[in-house]
Amino acid sequence: MDYSASMEKHRIKLAKLGNKLAETMKKITSNFRIGFGSFVDKVNSPFVSTVPELLKSPCTLNRGRKCVAPYSFKNHMPLSTDHSKFSYQVSQAQVSGNLDSPEGGLDALVQAIVCKEEIGWRQQARHLLVFSTDAEFHIAGDGKLVGAIIPNDAKCRMNGNKYEGYLTYDYPSISHLNDVAGKNNINLIFAIVKSHNLNMRSYELLSENIENSKVGVLDESSENVIDLVLDNYNKIVDSVLIDTNSTQHVQIELTSNCTTPIKNGCSDIHVGEVVNFTASIKPLSCAGYNGKPITISFKPAGIDESLTIELDLICGCDCEVPGNSNYFPNSANCSGLGEMVCGVCKCSPGRYGSQCECDGQHSHSLNETDCVQNPGDSVCSGLGSCKCGKCECFSRPNSDQKISGKFCQCDNYSCNREHGLLCAGRGRCSCGRCLCNAGWSGSACECPDSNSTCIREGRNDEGVCSGRGTCVCGKCECTESELYTGKFCELCPTCTDR
Repeated sequence: MDYSASMEKHRIKLAKLGNKLAETMKKITSNFRIGFGSFVDKVNSPFVSTVPELLKSPCTLNRGRKCVAPYSFKNHMPLSTDHSKFSYQVSQAQVSGNLDSPEGGLDALVQAIVCKEEIGWRQQARHLLVFSTDAEFHIAGDGKLVGAIIPNDAKCRMNGNKYEGYLTYDYPSISHLNDVAGKNNINLIFAIVKSHNLNMRSYELLSENIENSKVGVLDESSENVIDLVLDNYNKIVDSVLIDTNSTQHVQIELTSNCTTPIKNGCSDIHVGEVVNFTASIKPLSCAGYNGKPITISFKPAGIDESLTIELDLICGCDCEVPGNSNYFPNSANCSGLGEMVCGVCKCSPGRYGSQCECDGQHSHSLNETDCVQNPGDSVCSGLGSCKCGKCECFSRPNSDQKISGKFCQCDNYSCNREHGLLCAGRGRCSCGRCLCNAGWSGSACECPDSNSTCIREGRNDEGVCSGRGTCVCGKCECTESELYTGKFCELCPTCTDR
């Protein structure tokens, strides 16, 4: 929410609507969280007065109350199920002020989207971000007026609950905001208060250029913010498309019981309506099948949830017939207590294990406590099965990917990547952590230990980053106060000749 002084009356009204909004949302979704943040603008002239007294309190409200010091963006309340806390936080947060009419809302939007841990976004949830203001917005290029000349990099720059990169990084462009919102599955709702400083067409055009966004007018009582959220939530959830990764050897057909079916999905779905999808999976041939499960995923578009199916094909089973050359009764490979059928032990009653080496009628429940690393953990970390009190880790479809460890708690494929390469191709992945080759460091082995890439060729006398910054991960980070830029901090577009 815009917390410049002109929004004071709407702040008070919105605080009173917190519980009502929560009750409305709980009627349409069983797991609802709400949070709250506010924004003003970049704190520097000409957007904000730099007179010392006005930097402390830029305006006076009714009854002589003083505004708080200006700021760019604050995260007052991360997403929470404590809905009563929302009303309290909105009422307690105090407004501030600035000089010009446009506000720094786009800065706030990007931080609210990309700071996932700080805000509390969950992966497997629908994300709605309601943006309320009575003023227009600064865009890319405006930041140069306060010396913020570096393009917005859409990275989280929060320190505590405040955005601290506002004087370093420019405002984002509209296309950049659209890209960031799309990649993070964010649905935007612009709840705009009409005022003489605002042209509604600006936000209509903004919404037209940002996918999955809607715009509406907030009335004088602010009560219709609930209707705006509810109406736009319904629009977001009124259709669903199912994406699959079928191959040429496996045919997948989807059908549903919805009234308005479309290819691989449904439209005109109402909140509360349950739609059942049926997938018909038909292997067309055994060509290319190497005996390992084929992984098929079903994912609703725009939602970070999926169903994964591992498909095994039976391409011939003559070896299961007694008398076949690959059928061995009482095989020594099965501890003499089972039959070797097609290379796999079929154990006698009361025996189990890959070689029938274990006793017991209920193999899945025996000695499972020995297969749990810590109380409350899944058996074999959920990545293996417990056999004779020992974990046997699952195999991956990709034979190069291995799950290991006493409790199947380690793997060699979940480390960070750089340019699509595991550990940047400069190390090996061990138990989820990159072990870098000599001369490299970083979570993905992306950082050279040497500073040589931060020194201009033939300018060794200038030092690292021309003496105006520090070398971080092989790249110069220029000193903010000097406003230098460039690969080696050699440029200063805003400096005057001395």
